[in-house]
Amino acid sequence: MMNKIITILLGSLVAIYCASLLVFTKDVSAAQPRQKAKVAEYTDNEYGYAFQFPSDWKILKTPTKDVADVVRVVIRSPKASTLTVTVGKLGSSLSKWKLINDPDSKSLTNKIIDNTIDSVYEKFSRDSGATRMVIGEKSAFTSEMGLTIFISAVHIVKKAQVEVPVATFGMHCIPFEKDYMIVFIIINPVSLKAEEENENIKRVLNSFHLIGEKQIGNRGT
Repeated sequence: MMNKIITILLGSLVAIYCASLLVFTKDVSAAQPRQKAKVAEYTDNEYGYAFQFPSDWKILKTPTKDVADVVRVVIRSPKASTLTVTVGKLGSSLSKWKLINDPDSKSLTNKIIDNTIDSVYEKFSRDSGATRMVIGEKSAFTSEMGLTIFISAVHIVKKAQVEVPVATFGMHCIPFEKDYMIVFIIINPVSLKAEEENENIKRVLNSFHLIGEKQIGNRGT
């Protein structure tokens, strides 16, 4: 019974925290800073994506490999949020025609979402020693360039005998006719009071896009 109550409370925390970020905004202006802030842009021409981040976030030295995935960049905010982009091989490419015209395309998208949760979010929970994980949002968007999936989750991680909620927000993008997935993840210690950091995270997420497509701020839910 107690575990059920904890799960319900954790689910409420996920809903409140994820709602405070409101990615995939319909209004482009909602993805813009309230005040002009200095931003930097990261562009990866090899894998064809780009995003913006606050200029006081620091790019860290990255390892060349993370098991089977290639680490492209790791960026840390002054408030301890960590942004990581990896690229993983899929073994086969995703066809734009199949995704758009196949009557089973929804099932295919759901399968990709489930596999991503297992390989990324469940793995993060195991590796971080989390005792619980709750998925907050799962949504998908198809552009002229590829399929992008947004997933959010909160993990309860024990640190020094204290349980700390840690949020993960991910853009998982498969460019059409390519045999890889771009995994764009922000890991953030949950704090509803950290308004500036939460706004920064929202803007960074909304800025992620494949080169040549409209940015996420133009995508409706």
